[in-house]
Amino acid sequence: MHADTHALRSWWPQHSLDSLHPPADLRPWLLHTGSLTERLSSVWPDLQVSLVHVGEGRLTPEECVRLNCPAQATGWIRCVSLRGGGRTRVRARAVIPGWHSYNPWSGVAYLGERPLGDWLFAQTGVLRSPFEWASPDGPEGAGSWARRCSYTRHGAPLLLTEWMVDLDPLALLTSPDTATLPPHETA
Repeated sequence: MHADTHALRSWWPQHSLDSLHPPADLRPWLLHTGSLTERLSSVWPDLQVSLVHVGEGRLTPEECVRLNCPAQATGWIRCVSLRGGGRTRVRARAVIPGWHSYNPWSGVAYLGERPLGDWLFAQTGVLRSPFEWASPDGPEGAGSWARRCSYTRHGAPLLLTEWMVDLDPLALLTSPDTATLPPHETA
């Protein structure tokens, strides 16, 4: 997951998506405000979470800037691949700075292969920032887009980055829309 983080261009604020010209068939995925996991499951019922990395680690310099943390900050990191239909559809990286057992996000440490979205959207008192957008420069994610936002609970942030790796636009168009506004307020 570090390769993805280092290969990203600048992040752009939510209002700039139109000027970035993402593919029209990818826009519904990028703009989905409900649980992306739930949406993916409606298209690929066999959706599985594959753990890539879970545990304490160093945040990237860019994550430190975004979260207003000191350089070289550490925290809890959870990197996963969401696989459906035999292919990786989305890669995700969640980082929680200032990690300790009493952190409001400490439940993330016990998710195992349970999707973060299932747990996250069941929480109360959560504020979500507006989305930001990026597309990779490097060959690993060429042609894919990423979105990220931070969630805040009791003053503690969780930064979630999701790379849209292989999303079939026709599957999205023919699946039922399970999108609901999250129980979060946009910060």
